Amino acid sequence: MPYSQETLSPLIDKLEAIWQYSQQLTVDRQDLIADMPDTHRDSAINLLHYLGLRHFDIREMQRKLGKLGISRLGKAESHVAASMLAIRDNLLLLSGQEAKYEDPPVSFSQGPELLDAHAADLLGPSPGNRRVRIMVTFPSEAARDPKLVRKMLEAGMNVARINCAHDGPEAWAAMIKHLREAETKTGLSCKVSMDLAGPKLRTGPLEEGPKVRRIKPKKDVYGNVDQPAKVWLAPASVPTTKKGAFHVPLPAEFIAGFKAKDQLYLKDTRGKKRYIQVKKEGKNGWWGTCMATTYLLQGHKIELRRKGDTVDKARIGDIPPVPQFIPISTGDSLRLHLEGKLGEAAQLDEEGRIIRPAHISCAIPELYRDIKVGDPISMDDGKIVGMVIHRDEEELLIQVTEAGPNGSKLRAEKGINLPQTQLDLPGLTKADRKALEFVVQHADVVNMSFVNRTEDVDDLLEALEELGARPDLGIILKIETRNGADTLPHLLLRAMKRYPVGVMIARGDLAIECGWRNLAEVQEEILRVCEAAHVPIVWATQVLENLAKKGLPSRAEITDAAQSQRAECVMLNKGPYIRQTIELLDEILHGMQDFQHKKAPMLPALK
Repeated sequence: MPYSQETLSPLIDKLEAIWQYSQQLTVDRQDLIADMPDTHRDSAINLLHYLGLRHFDIREMQRKLGKLGISRLGKAESHVAASMLAIRDNLLLLSGQEAKYEDPPVSFSQGPELLDAHAADLLGPSPGNRRVRIMVTFPSEAARDPKLVRKMLEAGMNVARINCAHDGPEAWAAMIKHLREAETKTGLSCKVSMDLAGPKLRTGPLEEGPKVRRIKPKKDVYGNVDQPAKVWLAPASVPTTKKGAFHVPLPAEFIAGFKAKDQLYLKDTRGKKRYIQVKKEGKNGWWGTCMATTYLLQGHKIELRRKGDTVDKARIGDIPPVPQFIPISTGDSLRLHLEGKLGEAAQLDEEGRIIRPAHISCAIPELYRDIKVGDPISMDDGKIVGMVIHRDEEELLIQVTEAGPNGSKLRAEKGINLPQTQLDLPGLTKADRKALEFVVQHADVVNMSFVNRTEDVDDLLEALEELGARPDLGIILKIETRNGADTLPHLLLRAMKRYPVGVMIARGDLAIECGWRNLAEVQEEILRVCEAAHVPIVWATQVLENLAKKGLPSRAEITDAAQSQRAECVMLNKGPYIRQTIELLDEILHGMQDFQHKKAPMLPALK
C-alpha cells in the first residue's frame, strides 16, 4: 500500500467529523430552509454546509491533502458537500476501503450553474464577450441627456444604478425613460438598480459661501492665453452638459436679443473690465468665449454691446454658493451636535489660540445615545479620525487624532463612520420608504444600504410586500459596516426568502469600518460566503476612479479591475470620462476571463 493508515485514517476521521457537523447544521436550521423558495433551497443548504466546514480550522488537513495530490478544499464553496464527500471517498479508496458514494445536495456542476442562473436573474444575462457585468452609476445629467445614456449602454453598461440619495422621482423617471429608449434603438438590454440611501450618518450644513463663479481660460507656460474659456450663456435652469464649459446664468428675455459677434461687458468682483464674445446659438442659449480670468458674482450688472453700443442690460442670475469647509488639524477639538445650527470653524484669539472649537451638526439622535466615551469616530472617508472624549444626549466632543499633514477640510454632507459603535437604527428611513414607492414601480433591483441586522432585511421584505412589489424584483444587500460583514450568513439566510438576491461589497465605508489593513481579509470572506450561497457579488467603490474622473487610470487601478473578475458584476461611479472607463473595463474583464474564473486560476497556453 503506497499510503500508510497512519497518514490516511486521521484525515478520514476529520472529514467525517466535519461532514457530520455540517449535516447537523442543516437539521438544526430546518426552520430557515423550509421557508426558502425552491430557487434558493439547495443554495441555503450549501451555505450551511460551508459554515459547518469553516467552523473547523482545516489548514493542517489542507497541507496533508496537498502532499497526497488530493484537492485541499480551497475551491469548494459552490459545492461543499460534493467536495468533502469526494475527498473522503478518495481517501477511503487509498486506504484499501470501499467508498461510500453518497449523493450530495449540490453536485460539482450544479454549484456554478446555480450561481450563474441567480446572477442572470438578478443582473441580466452575461454579455457575449465576458462573464462579469458592468454596473454604472447614473449622473444627474442622465436625466437631461439621452445621448449620454445611449453612449454608456453602447460602451458596455449592463446595469444602470440610480442613487436615491440624489435628484428625485422626476429625474429618476427621465433617466429610466432615456435608458429604455436607448435599449430600443440599440437592441441592447440593461437592468435598472436603485439605491436606497439608508441611515447614513453625515455632517450637517455649513454657513453658505459667496455666490461666485470663476471663468478661467487655458494658458501656456508663459502665462499667455492658449485657448479661450468656453462659456454657455443660458438661464440658470439650462445648465451645460459640455465638459469644460462655464455656465453664465442670464435671464431668458435678455438672451433672446443676442446676435453672433455681440459682446457682453461687465466688471468682475475685482473691478476688472471683462468681455465675453457671443459666438453661436445653441438650444435655449448661446455659446461664447472669454479671453481673461473672470470672477462673476450673482446679481452683478452685465451689458449687451453691439458694434460698441449698449443695446440691453441685465443682472447675472443664480450661481450656486462656493462650498465652505472647516479646517481641521491633528490635536484639534470638534463639537458634533444634534442641534441643526450651521457649522462653523474654530474661533481664535489674536495669538491664534482656540477660544471656541469648531462645530458641525449630525441629525441622528441615536448617535448621541449609543456612542461611548473612548469610541473612535471617522469622517470624510477616513480623512479625519478622532476619539470621543465627552458626550451627552445632544452633543459630542471629539479629539482629532488624525488629519492630513497640512490639515483637512471638513465639508457638509460628509460621511461619519463609527468602527466600534453599534447604533440601533431602523433599516429603512422615512426617505427610503418614500423612494421605495417609486422603486417597486420602475426598477428591476433595489439596493439596501448599511444592512447591519436581520431585522433590517425583515424591514425591507415587509415593505416590499406591503407595496405589492412584483415577485421578481431583486434585492442587493450593501455590506459597508463591520457588523454587516460579521453577520453576513444570517443576513443572507433571511434575504434568501426572496428571489433573486445579491450582495454589494461597498469597499469605501467597509474599509473605514473594518480598518484599511483588514479590508482584503474581510472582502475575501464575503466573496467566499456569497459563493457558498450561490449569491452574485457586485464589486464596488473606486474601480478605475482616476480614469472616470481625470481621464488616466493608475497602475494599481488596472490590477484592481482585473481582480474584480472574481465577482459577477463590477460597479463604476460617475465621472466625465465614464464612457472611456466602461470601454476599458470591458476590455479588462474580457481579457482576464481566460486567466481566472471566480477565484480559480485558469491556465491557457503561454503566448
